[in-house]
Amino acid sequence: MCHLHERINPYLTASWRRTSTSFGSQVHINPCKPEMKNDKEKCKLIDNHKERVCKLLDRNNHFIIYSDGSMIKKRGFPQVGATVVSYHNGEEVFLETMGMGGRTEVYDTEMAGLMMGVKLALRYTRDHPKITQIVFYVDNSAVAGAIFDPKPCPGQLYAAKFHHRMTKFLNANKTHAIEVAWCPSHCNIKGNDRADELAKEATQLAWNAPIGTSRAFALR
Repeated sequence: MCHLHERINPYLTASWRRTSTSFGSQVHINPCKPEMKNDKEKCKLIDNHKERVCKLLDRNNHFIIYSDGSMIKKRGFPQVGATVVSYHNGEEVFLETMGMGGRTEVYDTEMAGLMMGVKLALRYTRDHPKITQIVFYVDNSAVAGAIFDPKPCPGQLYAAKFHHRMTKFLNANKTHAIEVAWCPSHCNIKGNDRADELAKEATQLAWNAPIGTSRAFALR
């Protein structure tokens, strides 16, 4: 097996590792994609998200991150890319993109985007110690539910790195907290639309991901 193929390790983390529930109110995982029966309910959901983000952007102790992934076909072959973009005090403060080649799935790209997000967020918070709350938004409910749990499953490497780095952040101070939540997509939400645009551009990048062939791709 090529060393670049994704490996799933049943013993990657200790059996006593801390899960999201171990942190109490410091961790909120909200992967639920609400059932929208009509356009009115969809509009209300979008408005609620925008209203909440506006409030968070007015608080200098909150840091907001949107991540996304994209796949296009070029000459019949898929190319995928991942991206992350962040906001603090109403301003875009960093972004990063990753070319992931053609042997991964969109699920993998969104997991990778969150992994990039936590790495850059911790770097930023070191220079801005007033930040105590980090909020991650992703438009894939399965990814939102899986990213803080490095159990044996597709995307385990990305989840393990996210879990490790976020645990250090949470342990550093009892006032630190994180939230990982689903958000609507393609609904004129600034952060999500920006991440979507950058993810499409990332599909044109040369491969620079830690995994060549993902388990999700192999299973499909």
